[in-house]
Amino acid sequence: MSIDDTANFIRHELAEAIRKGPYEVNCLLAGFEGNEPRLYWLDYFGTVVELNKAAHGYAEYLTSSIMDTLETKVFFY
Repeated sequence: MSIDDTANFIRHELAEAIRKGPYEVNCLLAGFEGNEPRLYWLDYFGTVVELNKAAHGYAEYLTSSIMDTLETKVFFY
């Protein structure tokens, strides 16, 4: 199963779970599709977004600001 298929499977499961009861999960999914890295953010509503960089949790604001400051094409692509 490819990383794209995995992200869509998890999205579908999260979208179904929210309809069945209180269920809240936000997650980051990373992998490779061939030689190309992929990073997905999935929230508890079943939304999936492909990103170049991401952080999660209490340090998200600090980590995101550091990544924005240090971002270069070589580092993230």
